[in-house]
Amino acid sequence: MCSGMDYMLSKIEKEEEMDGFDLIITGEGKIDEQSQYGKVIDGMQKLGAKHDIPVLSIGGSVILKDTQNLLYGSCVQKCCDLKEAMDYAQSNLINATIQCMNLIDCGMKIMKRY
Repeated sequence: MCSGMDYMLSKIEKEEEMDGFDLIITGEGKIDEQSQYGKVIDGMQKLGAKHDIPVLSIGGSVILKDTQNLLYGSCVQKCCDLKEAMDYAQSNLINATIQCMNLIDCGMKIMKRY
């Protein structure tokens, strides 16, 4: 058994391959204070910082006091109980990812004007 971060790093054959990355997308069911200490989001944040790559984190819920250094989105589209959130987790995640990509695309179009 290995940590989620160790598993993710094992999927990257050569770290230098990351030099061509524009964005890292990662996530957890619940982004909270623990996410910043040894979990995949924390590891991806550090990896992104090392290679100057922004990291987008998507979670089922986001419960953080300090989000200053975190680019994040919640995939839950409306107030609901845990069962409903879990029942629609896949479609909610897809929709949240599409929304985030649309926002990035919008930002890139704005940047082209300057």
